[in-house]
Amino acid sequence: MITVIATALLGNGFSLNSIGPKGAGLGGAFVGQADDATAVYWNPAGLTDQDASVNFSIADVYMAPTYKNETAGIDAEGADVNHLSPHLFMNYTQDKFSWGFGLYVPHGLGSEWYGEDFTALAGPAELAPGLANPFAGKEFDWYAKIVMLSVSSSAGYKVTDKFSVGMTVNINHGYMEIERGEDRISLTATPGTPTLGEDGMIDTQYREDVEGSGTSFGFGIQYDVCEKLTLGLSYHSPSVVALKGDATLEFASGDEDLYVRRDLEIPMWVAFGSSFRATDKWKFNFDVHFTKWATFDKMVTQVVMDSGTENILTHMDWEDCFQYRFGTEYLATENLALRAGYFYDPAPAPDETLNILFPSSENHNLAGGFGYTLGSVTLDFTAEYYFGQERDVEQAEHNMGGIHFHVQRMPQTCRERIYVSAQITTNNLQFC
Repeated sequence: MITVIATALLGNGFSLNSIGPKGAGLGGAFVGQADDATAVYWNPAGLTDQDASVNFSIADVYMAPTYKNETAGIDAEGADVNHLSPHLFMNYTQDKFSWGFGLYVPHGLGSEWYGEDFTALAGPAELAPGLANPFAGKEFDWYAKIVMLSVSSSAGYKVTDKFSVGMTVNINHGYMEIERGEDRISLTATPGTPTLGEDGMIDTQYREDVEGSGTSFGFGIQYDVCEKLTLGLSYHSPSVVALKGDATLEFASGDEDLYVRRDLEIPMWVAFGSSFRATDKWKFNFDVHFTKWATFDKMVTQVVMDSGTENILTHMDWEDCFQYRFGTEYLATENLALRAGYFYDPAPAPDETLNILFPSSENHNLAGGFGYTLGSVTLDFTAEYYFGQERDVEQAEHNMGGIHFHVQRMPQTCRERIYVSAQITTNNLQFC
């Protein structure tokens, strides 16, 4: 039996579900509202109804996964990791035209494990009577991180008093680091003589550091149905980030330097949102988001080494997902806004390819926060908690079978993940 308790960094898949604490505090139900500079990401049409501002925020995601494999004798706790993501947005409006700029992290995933917890993967001390395993008890580094930084430029136009359109162009720069043990040497093909090959036991340290760039675009519309109701629609195009860089295989006889190429596919995203101002104090938002994760069906890594080129295929076969998001804001005083939100986030990874490198679960997210304005400065703060569902998975060719469990704040059952974001905005700026 295999038991996994792991939290997926930055939401299911590798998308950051919450850009900016104002939108995050509303459960990400922000496509219809989009009334701060993060509209560059959420819906660029929302820029047309805003005063000029500069918006800086920082998000911290705490992650501590665990993994248990009773058959292999593994009971591991991942390193406690805090992932900081800064975001900068600016916007300016002149008559019917608006412009925006963003520098932010929309995608990320990562985990780190202690090598001492995975020594069982190197195999037993003796493979047969009198045949020692030279790799038994050897510790390897286990680490994975993927981050994408986007530089975005937006333009919006107010077609009528009720209808606005906007467009965003993105330059996306991705980074990926991997450290793991690999099976590169066979001790069983010729008993007693290590040869290149596989025997099902970990024997070689692998390290990889790659980066690359790609482009994408987005557009949005916003329509005021009446004084109380605003609707929005936002689209992000797919993007391919061409990663390349160096890698190393650390054999006992010496290191072998490699060159690695891999295309990272960022899926298409489209969202519909509504914002209803029930009273002067109460606002209620509802969004439906769709992510075409089915494009993430595999990862092909091309490895160039002295002996030739090797293509390594990782099966993913992820599935398209809908997210349903709800948020509410209450204006407690003239300066203080209180926010709460919820969204449902289904798992894109099927049972057949589920693993701890790209953890995936059905999540329920709760968020709460506030915004406080003093003069031309606004401070926003949000905290989010993810509650995951257990997945009982049978072993298959491309997965890690057993029970997979992602939860938050469950005493004596799991490690937790917490998302905290704070933002400061300077409003009503005069650029000229």
